[in-house]
Parts: sequence; C-alpha cells; structure tokens
Amino acid sequence: MFSGSLYSGELSELRKLFEEIKARGYKIIGPRLEDGVIRLGELEGFDEIPYGIGDVQKPGYYRVRVNGGRFRSPLDSPKRILYPPELTLFRLTGDWGLERPEYEFEATALFGIKPCDLAAIRIMDRVQGELGDEYFLKMREKLLIVVENCVEPSENCFCATMG
Repeated sequence: MFSGSLYSGELSELRKLFEEIKARGYKIIGPRLEDGVIRLGELEGFDEIPYGIGDVQKPGYYRVRVNGGRFRSPLDSPKRILYPPELTLFRLTGDWGLERPEYEFEATALFGIKPCDLAAIRIMDRVQGELGDEYFLKMREKLLIVVENCVEPSENCFCATMG
C-alpha cells in the first residue's frame, strides 16, 4: 500500500532533510520536550528536537536525562495522530439518515519516530486495506514518515519486553 526507502547520514544531513520537508509545506510532527516529558508535537524548527536528551522508562517510572547525542522515543506513540482520541465518524440526521464528515488533511510528516512505531503503522495499513476507515485512508495519503533507528530500547518497549 505504502512504500519508502532507506537513508543513512550525518546529523547535518538530517537537518537538511527536515528543512527540505518543511520547505515543501509539510506540517512536521516529531519528538519534543514538553513540560519535562519527550512527546510527539508539531515542530517549527529542527532545533526543537531534543537531541542529546533522553529518558529512562521503566514500569511506573519516567525521567528525562542527558544521553550524549541520541534522540529518544517519545512517551506517546503516533497512534493519537493516526487515530485521535475524539473523532466524529458520522452523525444521525432527524430522519435517521447518516451524514459523514468531509476530512481534509494537510501534508504531514512524522519525523523521527521509531521502527516499532513504523511496524505498527504498517499493521494498521494492512488492517485498513483499500476499503478501510475513510479518515485513516485520507490522512495516510498525505503522511510522510521519517524513521530514526532505535539503539537503546526502554524497559517498557515492545522489543525489550518481548525479547
């Protein structure tokens, strides 16, 4: 359904990639430090990415720390962007008819998500197929994904908990 390519490079090249995506009019969502927590949020500039700041995640425990030059997974996942917690799917009219909202999406880039998040999105792609939820399919058409490899999974991560 959706495909991509692999790229490897230096931090300066990653900055150029970010700036090119921004120049093409994409809204960029990536990891950022908000209220002492690394979360996914809209990024206006590359320097908002908490490079060199990581976290320690364990069951019932979360702390931000300096980690010497790596990005870290946000506490949340892209799921809240792909499937917002509150979303109108349809409305019933007075005569029991159905009204479906028209969904409009701007081009959006998920920048710096982890491979496990991409794997989850690919599963959602397969589940949705071509006949899936209109919201998801329209949003997915406008979504660019840039994945950053994970070199230090937390104790809460799926890959760490499942071996």
